[in-house]
Amino acid sequence: MLTQSDVYESGVNPHNENGSQAMTNDQIENLIDELNAQRLGDRIFLASLSRAVDRAKVWLNEPQGVAGFEGVREFFFIKNDEGLYVAAIEDFEYDLHAFVKPAYRRQGHLSRAMKITILPKLFQDGRAIQKITFNDPYVAEYCVRNWGFSVTGEKTAEIDLSVYSAWQEIAPIRAPLSWDDYHSGIKVKLNRARLYLEMIKDQLDMAYGRDGSSCIERYIRDLECLGGEVQDLIQNNLKK
Repeated sequence: MLTQSDVYESGVNPHNENGSQAMTNDQIENLIDELNAQRLGDRIFLASLSRAVDRAKVWLNEPQGVAGFEGVREFFFIKNDEGLYVAAIEDFEYDLHAFVKPAYRRQGHLSRAMKITILPKLFQDGRAIQKITFNDPYVAEYCVRNWGFSVTGEKTAEIDLSVYSAWQEIAPIRAPLSWDDYHSGIKVKLNRARLYLEMIKDQLDMAYGRDGSSCIERYIRDLECLGGEVQDLIQNNLKK
């Protein structure tokens, strides 16, 4: 949902189809601040789309397996000319949740990123229509005037993304992982996943015997092999 205050300040947040609720402004601003401080390397994964826009997959917390939704969130993070992150778009596919830090509002960062990079990239990734929802008529006017949307209902608007069909391809610039990324993050996660499976196997073994636990052993073996495959992937890309 988009609302006023460039262009978002809402007490009603959209829900994703997987059950997640849009983050609040305070949560997104904190995420931007943490990103600027480079403190989220193990939970936010970036690929650059342009000088001003990075695409990201965000994990807010370490998964615990008990909450209603603990999965990945899709974001676009927007930078100013100095390379500082100043805004973000949370992408729900059927809706967008935008936030710009107060000190950087009404400077065009959001609209430039939307028109030059974000909307064209969504089209190139196979999205035909982008919809938005809003509560404030000002937002509808803003999106029509600045982003080319058309109002489709009392609280909805959309744009046919085929208007970007002739746009130059936007290819992500990806940063290869380092050995430190592997040893301090990926290896730990793989080991933890394997040990959890070992624990489940032991529980099944005690409850049902060998026949009950054999079904999970192949997944444990797969995880044991996966570490080597990831190491090969990192090594091969470091050589390029």
